[in-house]
Amino acid sequence: MAEFRLAATGKQIDAVAWREDAEIFVSKNTLRSLGLTPEGAGADIIALRDAPGLSYKFEPSEQAVILQCTGACFETQNVSLNPLDAKMPVQAGAGAFLNVDVVANKIESREALAGQFELGLFRPGGFGGASWTMGANGGTKAVRLDTTWTWDMPETRSRLRVGDSIMNSAATGVPFRFGGVQLATDFTIDPTFVTFPTPNFRGEAAAPSSLDLYVNGALRMRDDVNAGPFSIQDTPVVAGAGEARVVVTDALGREQSINIPFYAAPTLLRPGLSQYALAAGAEREQFALQSNQYGDGFVAGLYRRGLTDWATAGGQIQATDAFRSIGAELSMASTVLGQFDFAAATSNGDAGNGGFAKAGWTRLADRLSFSIEGQFASEAFRRTGDFGPPPNTLGRATLGFNFTGLGSTAFSATAQREFNGRRVKTLGFSYSAPTIAGASLGFSALLVDDGRQSSTFGLTLVRALGPGTTALAALDHDGGDMTGSLRLQHSPQGVYGLSWRAAMAAGARGRLDAGMTLRETTYEAQLDASRVNSGSGVRAQFATGFVWMDDALMVSGPVRDSFALVDVGAPNVEVFRDRRSAGRTNLRGRILLTDMRPYEMNRVGVNLDDLPMDARIDTDEIGVKPAARSGAIVKFPLKTGSGGEVRVTDVSGAPLKPGAMLVRDSDGARFPVGRDGRIYVDGAHDDDVLALAGGDACEVRFRVAALGSDAPLQCAGGSLR
Repeated sequence: MAEFRLAATGKQIDAVAWREDAEIFVSKNTLRSLGLTPEGAGADIIALRDAPGLSYKFEPSEQAVILQCTGACFETQNVSLNPLDAKMPVQAGAGAFLNVDVVANKIESREALAGQFELGLFRPGGFGGASWTMGANGGTKAVRLDTTWTWDMPETRSRLRVGDSIMNSAATGVPFRFGGVQLATDFTIDPTFVTFPTPNFRGEAAAPSSLDLYVNGALRMRDDVNAGPFSIQDTPVVAGAGEARVVVTDALGREQSINIPFYAAPTLLRPGLSQYALAAGAEREQFALQSNQYGDGFVAGLYRRGLTDWATAGGQIQATDAFRSIGAELSMASTVLGQFDFAAATSNGDAGNGGFAKAGWTRLADRLSFSIEGQFASEAFRRTGDFGPPPNTLGRATLGFNFTGLGSTAFSATAQREFNGRRVKTLGFSYSAPTIAGASLGFSALLVDDGRQSSTFGLTLVRALGPGTTALAALDHDGGDMTGSLRLQHSPQGVYGLSWRAAMAAGARGRLDAGMTLRETTYEAQLDASRVNSGSGVRAQFATGFVWMDDALMVSGPVRDSFALVDVGAPNVEVFRDRRSAGRTNLRGRILLTDMRPYEMNRVGVNLDDLPMDARIDTDEIGVKPAARSGAIVKFPLKTGSGGEVRVTDVSGAPLKPGAMLVRDSDGARFPVGRDGRIYVDGAHDDDVLALAGGDACEVRFRVAALGSDAPLQCAGGSLR
């Protein structure tokens, strides 16, 4: 047996060691206990001289082995900014909801009433439903929108949809609506997962140190690291070029700094990561106008994969009765040059053989950003989602400057040519001045040449007047006509409340506008009025929701995404979402919170001051991670009843021994016994039974009147249950 001391960390342990020919042998577990990484997966016993980066000195008088270690023998520490709640399980209950959104318009003598409705169903692992409109587009019939069922698979970050859906697109395609089936990667199911390559920082700390990570001069992370090598995973960076700096500071204040320039391209995939989409069905036509109008059948698929930190490649195929197409794409990123994108496709079908090609160069940076993109298509090229061939040629370019302290400016230009000979060119310019005394000034101009020249110029001044209140003044020149406008608007500081706006414009497009929106936990109401020239109109909208969950029907605001049924167990208790007030519980002690973030940790809390005097709670905040378009149940462990100190004796009348444990049969609460047989209980009620854990049989029938009294409660040997 010897004592092992690691000089770098000061850690020491006693362990068995062997000596042979002046060499010391130890178990690999001994080195692991010191935070070291023994090499190899062979025998469990290793000679200290064979451990990489390790040197040692034996002190016979102390029977101690003093270890000196370089970074080679420490296990690499992975420092990540992914929150611990990333591993929190997804919560989803079972139930249904109905959204109702009704709009009434009156413009001059014409009146119209329309509504949009959605019936949603959800259960663990899946969600879906149907949506439709009534009275839209001036008609009276109901028009079906989407009917879909979705299965989410968080472990593979993929989603299976049956019914109406939107097909993902590659660089050579366009998104389109269809009815059928789709299996595709969906990274939104895991919002904490970083899909694109990020800078990977590696360093070494000679002693326990603090680590600071700066990205473009802003502190993004602070953590502690032990002695040895470290690696920072999933560095939080913004899109484009930048510089990150890692500063390691030990206990003596000595610093070492690592600077790494980077270029983050979110459209790239990290090495080895794949993205795919497979779909089959029929293209949806006349959406929101016709309920069941579908076009030709099709099958389609796309696949992308990260090849390296700087290259991602992919391809797409589509086939219908009228054509077949295949395409490929390649994206590359360079720290110095930025991102390059290339794509090409070919199609063959009733229209003949066609081709498509696209190339682009983008570089985003703090001071100077630009992008250039050009594409070409032949007249016979076809792809699903287009009503005809894409433009014959299309070119775009943008250029942006950020003048530190002097504002920013941007230029844009486009040129497009159709197969019918029509050409469109645009040239744009904008400037935003820095905010001074709460006010910001902006200027924009747009020139359009589509066979006839037109131009638009605008000057805008925005100023904050107070919390949630802003004023906007604008001057617009459009085709020789001048219009001046003024707008005031106010938004509530919290999630719910009243917002309003008022606007007026004079000149070529004179008008008056006013509106207000009231958002509460159970509804949203909006009223707008407008007068243009000699005409006027009024619009009123009311939206609410109904949720059936946990054997209860509740009225809620519109269910747009995830939601949670919060059960506090007491009425009129203020409930917080992400530490902002979200309303109060109803008479049953419940409240329904909508607009929860799916697959992310949402913090739900309660105001302890609103709980009943005899109520106790273990925690005032609970984290919940709901599934998409589904509801989760959040129950706070509210305990009611009396609390205080009481004395307990055994069957002979002697106080129970200190350290004994009494367990309440109703909820399993445990109460340790202190001096003179005294215990402190909470949430107590008459006739609660407390049983002695282990040892002799001893059960006590509790009496609230005994709290604070000198009269003890006495154990009974038999069962009281």
